[in-house]
Amino acid sequence: MYRSLIGSLILVMLISMRVFGMSPEEARKELQKSNVPYTSDEFIKRAEQGDAGTVNLFLDSGIDPNVKRQDGATALFLAAQNGHTEIVAALLAKDAGVNPRTKAGETALIIAAANGHTEIVAALLAKDADVNARTKKGTTALTIAAANGHTEIVAALLAKDADVNARTKGDATALIMAAWQGHTEIVAALLAKDADVTPRTKEGVTALFMAAQDGHTEIVQLLKAAGAKE
Repeated sequence: MYRSLIGSLILVMLISMRVFGMSPEEARKELQKSNVPYTSDEFIKRAEQGDAGTVNLFLDSGIDPNVKRQDGATALFLAAQNGHTEIVAALLAKDAGVNPRTKAGETALIIAAANGHTEIVAALLAKDADVNARTKKGTTALTIAAANGHTEIVAALLAKDADVNARTKGDATALIMAAWQGHTEIVAALLAKDADVTPRTKEGVTALFMAAQDGHTEIVQLLKAAGAKE
């Protein structure tokens, strides 16, 4: 936990340090010297690859940080997806939008939460990322973090009032997903936030059923103590 806190503080420092850089003219000259094409596609590609130096040159040159690929992905989305913390900091320092969506409805927060990038999730939440944004499949940052066992991210999302009972298009909740995957600590955290133990997926299964089927005894006990019934 302390390690993640330190990581988050470092990211905040990186964001503040990136406010000032070289002049746009100087930055473009440096890009030209490096034979880097001055295009939005190249900017986005470098962010995806984790090339922080080149991304910073693009940002200093005055490029729009919110340009998108054909699939709707921005530089911030791709940096968040791949855990490129320094690039995320640089983009946020240049006021990159935190809530743009891909064509699949994913946001930078959802993809960072899915992939377990705790410091990036904290930085996005600090910039008021929509904690309850949903993909076209109805997935939220909380449901995917719960499914993937990212305990600290679940805690951070709950602290920002993430909807604990949000349902996917298949009617799965964060509790059902966490119970199915055997993430005991996450199940306890969700129940502490009054997660509903009664929802059923479109297949008719509950969190209790999933936990019992897969032999997650401690989770079964937690769910029954919260009122779940066979």
